[in-house]
Amino acid sequence: MYDMNVDGYKLIFYLENLLREYIDSYITVDDLESSLRIKLEGTLIQNLITLPAEFSLMLKYTHLGELVEIIKTNKFNTLKGNDLKKVGIQTLIKQRNNVMHSRAINTDEYAEIQGVCKRVIESLKDEHFKLKWQKFLIKDINQFAVPQLYLEYPSGKNFDKLIGRSDELRELKEFLKAPTPISIIGHGGLGKTALVLQLIEDLMNSPEQPFDQIYFMSFKNSVFDKGEIRRFEKVISDHTELINRLGSFMDITKEEFKITEEKVWEEIFSKKTLLVLDNLETEIVRSNMSEFIGIAQKFIKKFDKASRLIITSRYGLGDGEIKFPLYQFDLSKTQELVKEYMNGKALRNRKISKEDWEWIQSYTQGNPGLIIALCHTFSSTSKSVIDLRVEYESEYTKESTELHNQLDEFLGFCFENTIESMHRDSQIFLSCLCYICSEAHISEVNEELLAFLKEELAHQKLNDINLRGATFVNIGFLQPIPNSDRYNANELVIDFMNGNYSNTDQVFNVFKLKESDWFKDIESIKVLINEIKFDEEISLNKLTSELYLYKYKANQKPEFLLKAFYCYPTMDSLLQFFKKSDETVIMNHFNLLDKIKAQLKDKREHNKQHLIVYEFVSALLKINQKILKREVANFRQRDLFDFFNQLEQKVDVLRVKNIDKGLRKQICKLLISLKKLDLAEDYLTEDETMIEDKFDIYVKQVMELGNIDEDRCIFYIKECTHIINNHPFRLKQNKRAQFNIYASRFLIKKNPNEVLKILENYEQFPINSGMSMYCFYLESLLLRTKAAILSNQPIEIAKVFLDRYKKQSKKVEYSKIFHSKQESLKRDFDIVERMLSSALKKSI
Repeated sequence: MYDMNVDGYKLIFYLENLLREYIDSYITVDDLESSLRIKLEGTLIQNLITLPAEFSLMLKYTHLGELVEIIKTNKFNTLKGNDLKKVGIQTLIKQRNNVMHSRAINTDEYAEIQGVCKRVIESLKDEHFKLKWQKFLIKDINQFAVPQLYLEYPSGKNFDKLIGRSDELRELKEFLKAPTPISIIGHGGLGKTALVLQLIEDLMNSPEQPFDQIYFMSFKNSVFDKGEIRRFEKVISDHTELINRLGSFMDITKEEFKITEEKVWEEIFSKKTLLVLDNLETEIVRSNMSEFIGIAQKFIKKFDKASRLIITSRYGLGDGEIKFPLYQFDLSKTQELVKEYMNGKALRNRKISKEDWEWIQSYTQGNPGLIIALCHTFSSTSKSVIDLRVEYESEYTKESTELHNQLDEFLGFCFENTIESMHRDSQIFLSCLCYICSEAHISEVNEELLAFLKEELAHQKLNDINLRGATFVNIGFLQPIPNSDRYNANELVIDFMNGNYSNTDQVFNVFKLKESDWFKDIESIKVLINEIKFDEEISLNKLTSELYLYKYKANQKPEFLLKAFYCYPTMDSLLQFFKKSDETVIMNHFNLLDKIKAQLKDKREHNKQHLIVYEFVSALLKINQKILKREVANFRQRDLFDFFNQLEQKVDVLRVKNIDKGLRKQICKLLISLKKLDLAEDYLTEDETMIEDKFDIYVKQVMELGNIDEDRCIFYIKECTHIINNHPFRLKQNKRAQFNIYASRFLIKKNPNEVLKILENYEQFPINSGMSMYCFYLESLLLRTKAAILSNQPIEIAKVFLDRYKKQSKKVEYSKIFHSKQESLKRDFDIVERMLSSALKKSI
């Protein structure tokens, strides 16, 4: 049956190759007309070829009609004369562009193909190519390979060219390179079959010949044609018939089914084979899905083979295959499809306005099947679009009745064998979503709204795995909005779930929802959403944020404040969360600042930035206290400084130091505790209210620089002394006592007399007011003993200070000093005692 058919195509394909070689021999890409060149480059892009490309490669993807068009141009004729304009090649182009290659070519058609090919070769007036053609006919035709297509489909290809799916076609070709099976999914009318038929046509015409054989097996049992559902008996009715039909194409002798099946799969994987199972949802709903999942698994296991599997289905098999969802058209693609299907003049006469186009988009929801049906309605009447859309709302005219009936029919066609395939939990959740969208006038959905609704229904024990956003994308209810985290809700699905189109036994629609225990909860959510939207038109993100704020008010759980922030990230919502969270939670959510980084750089948001910084600094101070008390193990002081460093970079008011004195004091306190004294100085002002902070920083500098930088240490001692002299009543006693000790440590060897002056009457300080003050007092006794010896004071003076120390060391308070500090004091005491002993020996 196929020999003559195959040879007929071999003639056409080989002729194409000769014409490519003929053109490449005489012209270059620069000789092409610009419009033709742009068209051919578009074909390369569609076939995933990177531009610029060699002319020979461009010609590989140029088909018969385009090749003839090039040869007929005046430019080519000037370079190489020919008579191709005198030859009619319509027969060849018709056969070449016909995707139904499995149809037999009869004797008359084959003879006609032979004759036209011969006339084309002779018209070229080139002996070299004439000889190549004769050699092909006599010797090479048997070895020349063309891809084979075996197609079982109830109706022919019902489009001249694929409209609005060029991006999807390119992407599908890219996916086809991987061995994983592909499911082209989406509800009825989106053009799944049209897309895969165009893919097949491109693969058949590809010079690369990626497949030796292509099997297109359809389970289709209905089409939507001119506003009505047309039903017919399926070409293939089940898995068994699929195998038997494939076996008949492969000339496998009919035997026991299992043997036939083994031979079928052996044949498929022995060659480069593409198997397409079209409209598989008609079987998945009614029979055992495992048989078809088994087919997908065969291709997954044979990943090292060149064979591929494509499924078109309204739902898909499962998680084993790549999901390739088709989405509805946007307005521009809808316009493109309408213009393609309607006569150009008829379209111009209608004078379609912007409002008309918007109504067309609203009526069809961008579904190609319904767009085409609407075009037939336009063609059957002379009324303008504005008349039709006004009448559609009134439902008083014949045309308006037809439009409503057409939409009702389409909804039934669009979703049959779709919702039924879903898990029951998914159906319940879908009905909830459709009711909410319809009654609360929501046209967009985001993941946060889905999450909120899942949580609200959690007590009813819905299975979360069946409520994933991808589930509702697969059936076409949710259509991702490019470059966003939102989806458009499909009005067609909403109408279907709200109407009487579905089988009430198999689909949990809105009618069932209203009769169920779920309805009370969903109704309360709907009321809440409408209340939130009542005062103002708010964005979807803000709406979901307000829903979580409502949840927080009901139970006071900070986690809902966090979710509110995620939905609508603002400084206000972040502050709300921080004020209700402890310091550890705040620091663990430090990266939330990245979600509002633009607001943190906005100079107009000074006050809120200030409050954000205050919350973080307060949290850092509290955590630092816990670190010092060893109450936390997952934070270190170095980590706290890293946090503060990042905070300076992220928040504008902190970066430019545009903060009030209260926050400056907090920051200084933090940086002092982290021993970042130079940075702390950057936050000081000359204002007297910060004199205590300045003194505290300078005192710590004296301590840190004593053994590092003598000049700077002396500078800070002078500055501290100046502050003491000018503000004696502004400074706390313990801070002054601390300074006296640090200064004395530094001066003890350089100026022991000055140390005696500094530490004179040290007992005036509240030495028993805490462990730190008590330790300072003990150290002062040792320092004064040492200073007395070094300054050659009478030995009795030194002994008095050391005896006081010994007396203190016998007290209970001394035993309470930290062990490490006791060890330090013990070392200093031993040194001083040896110094005193040595001084006594010298005095004798």
